[in-house]
Amino acid sequence: GLAALLSIPLFIRQKDEFKPFLASTVFIIAMLVSTAIGLYPTLLPSTNAVNGDITIYNS
Repeated sequence: GLAALLSIPLFIRQKDEFKPFLASTVFIIAMLVSTAIGLYPTLLPSTNAVNGDITIYNS
Protein backbone atom coordinates (compact mmCIF):
# COMPACT_ATOMS: atom_id res chain seq x y z
CA GLY A 1 0.00 0.00 0.00
CA LEU A 2 2.69 2.47 0.98
CA ALA A 3 4.80 1.65 -2.07
CA ALA A 4 1.82 2.35 -4.32
CA LEU A 5 1.22 5.69 -2.61
CA LEU A 6 4.86 6.74 -2.88
CA SER A 7 5.10 5.70 -6.52
CA ILE A 8 2.23 7.94 -7.68
CA PRO A 9 4.32 11.17 -7.95
CA LEU A 10 7.07 9.25 -9.76
CA PHE A 11 4.61 7.93 -12.31
CA ILE A 12 3.03 11.36 -12.75
CA ARG A 13 6.46 12.83 -13.61
CA GLN A 14 6.85 10.16 -16.30
CA LYS A 15 3.86 11.67 -18.16
CA ASP A 16 2.05 8.35 -18.14
CA GLU A 17 -1.61 8.37 -17.13
CA PHE A 18 -2.21 4.66 -16.63
CA LYS A 19 0.54 3.97 -14.08
CA PRO A 20 -0.58 6.61 -11.53
CA PHE A 21 -4.17 5.47 -11.97
CA LEU A 22 -3.15 1.87 -11.32
CA ALA A 23 -1.00 2.85 -8.33
CA SER A 24 -3.84 4.85 -6.77
CA THR A 25 -6.23 1.95 -7.36
CA VAL A 26 -3.82 -0.44 -5.64
CA PHE A 27 -3.49 2.01 -2.73
CA ILE A 28 -7.26 2.31 -2.29
CA ILE A 29 -7.72 -1.47 -2.42
CA ALA A 30 -4.90 -1.95 0.10
CA MET A 31 -6.51 0.55 2.49
CA LEU A 32 -9.90 -1.17 2.20
CA VAL A 33 -8.35 -4.59 2.82
CA SER A 34 -6.36 -3.36 5.83
CA THR A 35 -9.50 -1.77 7.29
CA ALA A 36 -11.43 -5.02 6.84
CA ILE A 37 -8.63 -7.00 8.49
CA GLY A 38 -8.49 -4.51 11.35
CA LEU A 39 -12.23 -4.72 12.00
CA TYR A 40 -12.52 -8.52 11.63
CA PRO A 41 -14.73 -10.22 12.91
CA THR A 42 -16.85 -7.07 13.18
CA LEU A 43 -18.59 -6.17 9.94
CA LEU A 44 -20.41 -3.04 11.14
CA PRO A 45 -19.47 -1.51 14.50
CA SER A 46 -22.23 0.00 16.61
CA THR A 47 -21.86 3.54 17.90
CA ASN A 48 -24.54 3.46 20.58
CA ALA A 49 -24.77 -0.09 21.95
CA VAL A 50 -22.05 -2.16 23.57
CA ASN A 51 -23.20 -5.44 22.03
CA GLY A 52 -24.88 -3.94 18.97
CA ASP A 53 -22.07 -4.69 16.53
CA ILE A 54 -22.85 -6.80 13.48
CA THR A 55 -20.23 -9.53 13.34
CA ILE A 56 -19.62 -12.56 11.16
CA TYR A 57 -21.23 -14.64 13.89
CA ASN A 58 -24.53 -12.77 14.33
CA SER A 59 -25.17 -11.44 10.84
